[in-house]
Amino acid sequence: MSRMTNREHEEADHFQTRYEACYDTALSEFYSSIEEDKQSFEHYLDDTPISEVEVKVILLIATCIKLMSLKSDFHYSDDYDQIDYDFHKELSAMLLDEYGWEI
Repeated sequence: MSRMTNREHEEADHFQTRYEACYDTALSEFYSSIEEDKQSFEHYLDDTPISEVEVKVILLIATCIKLMSLKSDFHYSDDYDQIDYDFHKELSAMLLDEYGWEI
């Protein structure tokens, strides 16, 4: 079992502090990055029964959800370096809240 040096502890603490401090800004940037994907399909969402929706529309919505999912592995750059966030849970919560979709 390896032991962390004091310097390694300090670096880990510094990273965690940066991670938490930048979280809200990174999440906001993530939501901005998927806004265009959402706008690509939102105008198709109405009360039309699913059996009457064209397959190309269903495929468009599925493709947009896939793109948003890929963007959920979000890379945020602060003044020091890049911080990687996993926003899959946040995307799932947003899709459930806004559209009632569970993924």
